[in-house]
Amino acid sequence: MLRENQLFAKLTKCTFEQSQVEYLGHIINQNIVSVDPKKIKAMQNWPIPKNLKQLRSFLGLTGYYRKFVRGYGSLAKPLTDLLKKEGFVWSEAVESAFNHLKMAMSTTPVLAMPDFDRPFTVETDACYGGLGVILMQKGRPIAYYSTAIGPGKLGLSIYEKELLVLVSTISKLRHYLKGHHFVIKTDHQSLKFVLEQRITTPLQQKWLTKLMGLDYEIQYKKGIENCIADALSRRFEIAEECNAVTTQIPAWVQEVIESYEGDQVASNIIQSLTLDSNAATDYKYHNEVLRYKGKLYIGASGGIKRKLIQCIHDSQEGGHLGIQASIHRAKQQFYCNFTGLE
Repeated sequence: MLRENQLFAKLTKCTFEQSQVEYLGHIINQNIVSVDPKKIKAMQNWPIPKNLKQLRSFLGLTGYYRKFVRGYGSLAKPLTDLLKKEGFVWSEAVESAFNHLKMAMSTTPVLAMPDFDRPFTVETDACYGGLGVILMQKGRPIAYYSTAIGPGKLGLSIYEKELLVLVSTISKLRHYLKGHHFVIKTDHQSLKFVLEQRITTPLQQKWLTKLMGLDYEIQYKKGIENCIADALSRRFEIAEECNAVTTQIPAWVQEVIESYEGDQVASNIIQSLTLDSNAATDYKYHNEVLRYKGKLYIGASGGIKRKLIQCIHDSQEGGHLGIQASIHRAKQQFYCNFTGLE
């Protein structure tokens, strides 16, 4: 075949009829792929880094094989923290993380090779401090992905964190998923209807654009059954307890959230707080609800303002004292521009 097409091969660089081949640091054997034992030995014998350059080299090598390691992000986090400006301070905790990471790299599992004629399954999970994803096919793992949530996103609601998992999954595994139908399994049931729900923040709108053009379906999988992805995400909570609880949102709270849509000031503040929770000193954004100096922020959209005034006016506390008195009482509990109701 080579001769017919006038192609030439250098025999010293070729092998034929092999049961397994070495390719870019991987050993490929029939339908499975594993880490090259020579690379594992190099990581096991890696000396303690003395400077940032040596640390970057070690993290670069181990990071290349991160898809083989469950919870790589949490294992490497104490080391990646040293990469910050003037943050290279070696300690016992860092050395312990260094040794644990070398041990994890020496026990990497064998992963299945992808078959692009069959659908992929992506199992995702998010909790307070981390995201976990596993790419599977026919019940066998193809790749693992996990990462810690940065400080700027710790204040996101659990819904937004679960949506963040989907976006991160598409970004990291797009070369597997693009052009093929795939299934996303999540333990957050409301994500099944993500394309039918009203998006309330600019950040959510930005994320959803990254899912456009892909052929996928989202399926709900109970948390007790989503054990692998759940374990990956919760590895980031070794040192702290996750106290986040998912509850149903009352109708009036949902109206408050929807009132932010047409309020440009509220939208800008929410976007800033989403990126940095300390961006606005007097404002707090938690569970999709904005507060100003402890008072519930009421946006300009919808009829929620008029409903609040009516409710206060008709209550025993309001005593039907008139619009001005009702607005005065409302301002004691809510932060809102009541112009137009007076």
